[in-house]
Amino acid sequence: MPRGRPRGRGVGGELLVGHVHDGPGRRRRCVRGRAGGAPGEGTGPVTDRQEGPHAHFVAPTPDGSAAWVVDLGADRVRRYRVTADGAGVEPAGTAVALPPGTGPRHLVFGAPGTPGEGFAFVVGELDDRVHVLALRTDDDGLLAADAVTSVPACVTPGPEGVGAFPSHVALSSDGTRLYVAVRGPDVVAVFDLVRDDAGVRLVHRSDAALEGVWPRHFAVLDTAAGDVLVVAGQNSSTLEALRVRSDGGSDPLASLSLPSPACVVERRILEG
Repeated sequence: MPRGRPRGRGVGGELLVGHVHDGPGRRRRCVRGRAGGAPGEGTGPVTDRQEGPHAHFVAPTPDGSAAWVVDLGADRVRRYRVTADGAGVEPAGTAVALPPGTGPRHLVFGAPGTPGEGFAFVVGELDDRVHVLALRTDDDGLLAADAVTSVPACVTPGPEGVGAFPSHVALSSDGTRLYVAVRGPDVVAVFDLVRDDAGVRLVHRSDAALEGVWPRHFAVLDTAAGDVLVVAGQNSSTLEALRVRSDGGSDPLASLSLPSPACVVERRILEG
């Protein structure tokens, strides 16, 4: 979404919305519930992008007790929870601090019963890496994490003078793979999640080249023929669909012209 637009997810029966601006021209970044807000604080070393907190993504924790808010500007994932009276939200500390200059943008929790269970995965927009977080419960009973390792977000270099900027991350429909969209190289990287004695490893399988430019977001559709990714090419004003094969390769399926798409959400039609 363009800067200044909210990003929202639900927890505890409430909708939590992360704002990168709290009103025109104001530098307060916050998370809002039904009534009230909770501002964040902090900066990072990339001064033109991390001049203040930047609540870029909100995800409810797997147990539903809190929401994790990915703060690109302060290099951390914050926690928020709905207040006891249900009237608003309140800060609940930091879930995990990431290396300075990471610029964390989006995250996804590993799915139960898959190699990613007990872990979360965060893409760094500014360091072009995928960070693996080992989940734990802290002393106040809320979910927290430790950053244990990271890998490059893709192997395809960006154009000279442009660089590479990961945007969105999501699991495959069966939870055994990780997909990462990377702007600049304009690819979706495919990783296998491999469990071992040390935890979980990200094994790069392929970079699926896109026809569109600047993939800002994508949705994963579960089909009988495998995962289909619908990717928003922001700068090319396109939506494109590609199928990811079991061998990690991909096949283009279709494309559609649409002015500057920024987010893709699957519409599910219930029958019966």
